[in-house]
Amino acid sequence: MPDITVRSPLAELRHILEDWRDDDWRWGRLLTTFPTLNLPDEVLAVDVVESDGKYVVKASVLGFKREDITVEVADGTLSISAKRAEETEQKGEHFVRRERYSGSSTRRVALPGITRDSTVDAALKDGVIEVAVSVTAAQQAKRIDVREG
Repeated sequence: MPDITVRSPLAELRHILEDWRDDDWRWGRLLTTFPTLNLPDEVLAVDVVESDGKYVVKASVLGFKREDITVEVADGTLSISAKRAEETEQKGEHFVRRERYSGSSTRRVALPGITRDSTVDAALKDGVIEVAVSVTAAQQAKRIDVREG
C-alpha cells in the first residue's frame, strides 16, 4: 500500500512566503528592476520657499517629459500634475509581446495671495520643475512690530 501524504494549502503558502522573505527578491529590488514603472496617483514631493516677493516651488518630476507636465494657478492654489502613458510592442515569429505603462502624479499647494493674474514662470531641468509665482506688495504679508505695554 502506498504512503499517503496529507497536503495542506496553508502550509504550502507559509513555505512560499518564508522562501520569499529569505530571498533577496523583494519589492525594493522589483521596483529598481523596472525604472519606467510608475505607480498611479503618486503625490509629487515639493519644496516651497518664499523670498523676494515670490514663491518658488520645486517638484521632482523625474521621468516625465515637458509635454507631460501641466502647471495651473487658481486663486490661492498652485497645481502641478504630470501624466504619461507608454506602450511598446515586440513581434517575433511565434509571439507578440505588448507592454503598457501609465502613471500620474499631482500636487496642489496653497499659496496665499496668488491669483490667476499672478506672474508665473515654470522651467524644467534635470527632472526638477521650478515654478516661480510673483506676489504683489499688496498681497504679501505685513509684518507688525510688537510694542511694550
